[in-house]
Amino acid sequence: QELLEFIGDRQPAILGGAFFAMPDSPVYGAVNDAGFDFVALGLGAPPPPDALDPAQHVDYVWTRGLKPLRGWTLAAPRMNHAMVAVKFEFE
Repeated sequence: QELLEFIGDRQPAILGGAFFAMPDSPVYGAVNDAGFDFVALGLGAPPPPDALDPAQHVDYVWTRGLKPLRGWTLAAPRMNHAMVAVKFEFE
């Protein structure tokens, strides 16, 4: 909540990190309610599975006021917390 208050209504904005929040969690809901959209890597495809086969995905990139064009992670190793890159254009 503090982070969302700090960002306020500024646009464009990018919010990313290991949130450990599933889509039905209060954190995920608060970010979406603040007008952020989740950027799925591959633009529509879920992120690649962790090499250790995790039960859930925990890393997110959310944006507001930007159109994602492409998202990807490093090819190897395939695991959570791998560097995420996203190419955007202004809306």
